[in-house]
Amino acid sequence: MNNYPWFEVYRVALLELDRSKIFERITLARQKLKERMQMTGLTADEQHAIADALNNLYAVEVAEKNRGQAESGNSQDRNHVNQSRSATGPERTSQTAPTA
Repeated sequence: MNNYPWFEVYRVALLELDRSKIFERITLARQKLKERMQMTGLTADEQHAIADALNNLYAVEVAEKNRGQAESGNSQDRNHVNQSRSATGPERTSQTAPTA
């Protein structure tokens, strides 16, 4: 397990599944990481771990934003299709008689 003082808040941000809380968790973790970076006496390993953690948080943030936009776009696309169908009436299917 990791002994860095910021690791738990970082881990919680990465594992958050509630979309209404994820950006808040990422912001808090990023703040703790930046505060830690300002301290003197950090080992090179911890400096690298902090840089990696910040990059990972950024990747999760971007992925969540893209996911939200994609879901929003899909919802708008479905609404547009449903509105188009209701404006033109029920969908009709053409049936052809079997050929002999």
